[in-house]
Amino acid sequence: MDFESGIKEAKLSENREVQKPKANHELVVANMDPGFRVSLEFMNGFVDGEFDQIKFSDVEDHLNELLEWSSDIESGIEIVKNVTPFLRLTGLLQNEPLHEEINFNKEQNESIKEKSFRILSLSFQNNLEAQKEFLNYLQQPTEFLKLLATKSRNENDMITRRKLGLLGTLISNGLFDQYFVRGGLEYKLIDLYSECKNDNIRERIMTILKSFTNYKREFDEMNDGIELNLDAEFANYVQEKLIQNSFNSEEVVEVMNSFAKVKKQSDNNNVVKLRSEFLDWLDKEINKAKALVTEKRDNNDNTKQEKERLENLVELRHGAFGNRLGTRRDLPDEL
Repeated sequence: MDFESGIKEAKLSENREVQKPKANHELVVANMDPGFRVSLEFMNGFVDGEFDQIKFSDVEDHLNELLEWSSDIESGIEIVKNVTPFLRLTGLLQNEPLHEEINFNKEQNESIKEKSFRILSLSFQNNLEAQKEFLNYLQQPTEFLKLLATKSRNENDMITRRKLGLLGTLISNGLFDQYFVRGGLEYKLIDLYSECKNDNIRERIMTILKSFTNYKREFDEMNDGIELNLDAEFANYVQEKLIQNSFNSEEVVEVMNSFAKVKKQSDNNNVVKLRSEFLDWLDKEINKAKALVTEKRDNNDNTKQEKERLENLVELRHGAFGNRLGTRRDLPDEL
């Protein structure tokens, strides 16, 4: 899967030793094309502010040169061995901001950031050695992946897409899987889907989710390979996820709330279909929550948390996923 094309806080330790260019910028880049080597050396010097004056066109030319080479296996490895400048240009290395002398306009800065993301993604794509090199570089890989699955305030949609493209590339061969799971990235992506209105971003999120969970094959079999609207696809994915879990964790609650938000947004075009298995699961969870409230009340235990969970479930069942008039029926008089 080509996550970068979309066809279908990185917090490193402050004491972390990162690779920096030598004083004369003579990086060790064995058997590399001279143009590639010069561009890599230039980017190291650029982010460290070692040039008195710099033109945007010069930066762009060197980034374009590196873009041409980044899909090459050996070149990708060399880029990752000198990855710090690109992390700084993308804003992913927050404890090492760019020097203040870089003073391009907003559009130019966005272009530099976007190209830097593409260089990283292409360097990692189908390049296990480059990914191993990067994993060894990262002090906190889980936190790095989390940053790629979030959209900061006022962030350009294109940058969000590039971040997701990088995330998809990193989890494409299993090396980063444990960090994806450990960081709860699946839940973060589901939440991001519900928050974003851009279909290109939503499509990229679904591509990552289906790729990581092997859901695509199951989904295609369930729907006879018919391509569905993005929200319909999201709804099927989330419902399948929910019915395999219990409504007793914060993550499941967040998934439910994200699903309810998408359901409400799509009510006008009626594309989200609720599966009978999901509604049955939700009714069973309500009954389990009722029983737990009753049991705790009979034992004179504090039922505040259980009552709140039950009220949330009932509101979702009848407010978002059914008949709002049924809410009172499912709440015990004692509540």
